[in-house]
Amino acid sequence: MKVSNPLTIIAIFSGIAESFATVALVALPPEIQVKFVQFVIWFPVLLVILFFLVLVFKPLVLYAPSDWRDEDKFLTALKVQRSVDYFFSREASQFENYSKDEMHKLQQALNKSIERNLYQAERECILEYIKEGFTGTSILSEKTGYPPSLVKELIQQLREDKIIKLDKLTGRFAIV
Repeated sequence: MKVSNPLTIIAIFSGIAESFATVALVALPPEIQVKFVQFVIWFPVLLVILFFLVLVFKPLVLYAPSDWRDEDKFLTALKVQRSVDYFFSREASQFENYSKDEMHKLQQALNKSIERNLYQAERECILEYIKEGFTGTSILSEKTGYPPSLVKELIQQLREDKIIKLDKLTGRFAIV
């Protein structure tokens, strides 16, 4: 059996703990059994809640570089996240006078900039295939090995940046 993600490890640990707890339950005095059963019931629930809290607040700590198709992307994402966190913690006093709307716009601009920089190599790869005459999400996905959702997103970015356009006569993308 291959353990491929953190949730599998938590499930295995919880399953083993529950099995041992069930065996140990019959050896306990009756007055302690009720408390022990409550613990056995709530322990996995607590584990799952803690897992999802970690997933929400620190998602990158749950993955190893080998979990990513390109390990450099993992390291880049981790480095970007740390530098952004450091920047905002260091410069927090500067943003005290910003309204929520201004902070939201700043955050969106920062996220968009990070996303574009992270996918620069993929954008260039898509552009090369478009130059060769390959168009269409499924064909580009097949050629590049990228998921169709990523290909759609990259094509949209390229169109927004006016690097490519859709030729209405042929229905194909063309370099501007």
